[in-house]
Amino acid sequence: MYSFTNQDSFTKLNYYNRHAAYNLMPYKTIYQLIGEVNDSVKSYTIIPEGITIPDSPNIIVRVKYVEHIFDSIKVISKKQGKKFIMSYWHEPDATMHDKGCNIDDVKIYMRVIDELTSKMHKELNDTLVIISADHGHINITEEIYLNDIPELDECLIMPPSIEPRAASLFVKPGMETIFEERFKKHFKDDFILIPKEKVLNSGILGKGKSHRKITDFVGNYLACGISGKLLRYKTLISAEQHSYKGHHAGLTKGEMMVPLIISE
Repeated sequence: MYSFTNQDSFTKLNYYNRHAAYNLMPYKTIYQLIGEVNDSVKSYTIIPEGITIPDSPNIIVRVKYVEHIFDSIKVISKKQGKKFIMSYWHEPDATMHDKGCNIDDVKIYMRVIDELTSKMHKELNDTLVIISADHGHINITEEIYLNDIPELDECLIMPPSIEPRAASLFVKPGMETIFEERFKKHFKDDFILIPKEKVLNSGILGKGKSHRKITDFVGNYLACGISGKLLRYKTLISAEQHSYKGHHAGLTKGEMMVPLIISE
C-alpha cells in the first residue's frame, strides 16, 4: 500500500483526500504493532516525495534523491532511544517498468545503491539492517488488450483490476465455462486461470483470516502470468498511457524471487 496512487485505475483522477486503501480496508501497520509492544520505540518512514502513506504513529521523512535516504537513516540512528526505520525507494523499479530489466541504467542504479548501503553500514552502530524488495521483475514481451478479443470481452462484467499480470476478472453469470474455454484457447501458455474459490483457499493472498471485503475485489478468476505477456484494457485514456517494458506480479521465478539481506 505504500505505492498506492489514490487514483481511479482508468481515469487517473484523484477521488480521495485521505489514503483510500487504508480507509476502505483499515489494518494495523507495523508501526502500530511495534507501539503496542513497546511504545518507547519511535518509528520513521523515509519515502520519495509524492507517495501517499498513513503518518501515525510513524514520523514521515520525504526525500528527493536516493542519497537522502541514507543520510536520513544515519541522522535518525544517532538520536537517543530505540528506533524502527523503514525506507523505500522507487528505483530501479520505475526504470525497469519503462525501459526493461537488463539495461545499463538499472545496473548503474543498483551499483549506486549498493555503494551507498555499504558506506552507511560502516557508519552505523548497534543497528540491524534488513534489505529486501516487494517483488521481482521481468521483461515484457507483449501487451494484450482484452477488449481487442471480442469473444472474451463479451464475457466480462467490467475491466480487469489489481495487476496486469495478476488480473482479477469478473465474468457474467452463466458464462464461466465458455469464458474458461475461450481464455485457455488464447492464453493457455501465458496465464494460469485460477478460480475465485481456489484463490481464497490456497493461501496465494497470504495466511490468516480473510478481510471481509476481499471478495469485493477478487473476481470469478485471477489470471496469473507465466510468460512475458500482460493483460490490459483500452479506456478513454489508453492512448496517454505508456507501454511497459518490464513488470511483475506474475508467477515466474523472476517475479517471485526477492533478495533478503540481514546485516548487523
